[in-house]
Amino acid sequence: MDAGGVLGWLDRQGKTTRLSTIWRFEHAWEREASLKLRAGDFGAITDYEQHQRIRHGSYLDMVDQAYLNWQSDIQAGRSSILIAADNDTVGMLNERAQADRMIEGLVDAEQTALLGDGLRAGRGDTVIVRRNDRTVADSNGDFIRNGTLLDVVQAGRRDGSLVALRRDTGATVTLHRGLAARHGALDGNPLRDVATIPTNHKEVRALTVTEVGALRAGLRQWEAEKKQAGRYPTVDILDVIDIMLATGARISEALAIRWKDVDLKSEKPTVTVNGTIVYMPKQGLTIQDHPKSANSRQRYFLPTFAVEMLLRQQIGQLEANPWDVVFPSAVGSLRDPNNFHREWRSAR
Repeated sequence: MDAGGVLGWLDRQGKTTRLSTIWRFEHAWEREASLKLRAGDFGAITDYEQHQRIRHGSYLDMVDQAYLNWQSDIQAGRSSILIAADNDTVGMLNERAQADRMIEGLVDAEQTALLGDGLRAGRGDTVIVRRNDRTVADSNGDFIRNGTLLDVVQAGRRDGSLVALRRDTGATVTLHRGLAARHGALDGNPLRDVATIPTNHKEVRALTVTEVGALRAGLRQWEAEKKQAGRYPTVDILDVIDIMLATGARISEALAIRWKDVDLKSEKPTVTVNGTIVYMPKQGLTIQDHPKSANSRQRYFLPTFAVEMLLRQQIGQLEANPWDVVFPSAVGSLRDPNNFHREWRSAR
């Protein structure tokens, strides 16, 4: 609590009691270091460095490392808080977290509502209330407060409203158009998303050979029957799915594979997953030079159907694209994983 208002006045009048013992830290050295920080003693930096609490690097490297550590915690079911120093970085992290959740099918990317920071929220997103408002009541009659976490369960298609459940009470609250902007809610906010969204997880299993064959046949038929509308129709969904089947790569990782990662001349052809496509504010889509997790950076021996597909892609690409990716867009740029995911959902 800030020492403003009456609390500040009481302190200035000498009418407060100061705590003499620090309890909130697990290790004794943390207590002493926190007092040094409060007093402006630079020796505290040495304490934190000796205990490996400081990481350093470029801005993008540090943001990326922090995000991946947070993501690993959340996927493991832990509570984790990621803190950023400025709104631009917060926005970048929010966009990345939401994009990853959309790719994984946890957030509805098709039906969304505009938020105060210019992002959009859909079912499955987490938003946070930024101020108290007694004019907005939940289903229990309680008003929403600053810091309240809301799990979006519905986004209005026409009126721009959001229907969400409060994390603290489970009550339902509706934010009509303008209220989300007024409260400055944040999409899938990794800075405050300290608990996993309760879902019924289905058992994960590998497809059988028969199921893989049926999937590929179904996609081939879907591509043949689909009326290819628009200036740049999508015609290679099966090719991307083939490389995902061959390697286990995520959509964003498969779309980031470059020809330098592919070796078709060896006795046993291989492909190496080296990166993933991410969105950067004011820059757009780019390739991050490592996959989403350390375990994803691997070299894979390719089955025959994947080798044949890559050879066909090589022959079909009459002109090199600037990113040297195997699966460029129709205009030679990087493919948006969110757009591909929508096509994939349509094909399924």
